[in-house]
Amino acid sequence: MKVIELKALAYRCDVLGHPWTVWFYTKKAFKKKYDNETYGVAELDDREIFLRVDRLGRETLIHELVHAHVWEMGAAVAGLDADQMEEVACELIAKYGERIFKIADEVLLAYKILRARADSS
Repeated sequence: MKVIELKALAYRCDVLGHPWTVWFYTKKAFKKKYDNETYGVAELDDREIFLRVDRLGRETLIHELVHAHVWEMGAAVAGLDADQMEEVACELIAKYGERIFKIADEVLLAYKILRARADSS
């Protein structure tokens, strides 16, 4: 019997009407791609978020989801000054904060389910 190492799980979510994929990587697989000190990365052009499962936490996921929302709002490429960016941040939390937290909770629950399925197969 051949044992296959599980290196990543994925979950799709919606960010302001655009599909994003959240990838859950093992520490080893994540380190091949990113810095050892990083816990999560939002690849904006590809609409993907990569997370280290050994450092998986709600705060890290929310952080990356905020990057995704800022990107989808167009603020990341708008050349805003500090005051304008502060306004974007405040507006983002006021309009989308609850939604971001809900997505984070859904993604974390999905990870637990996916992990349990992978462990049982």
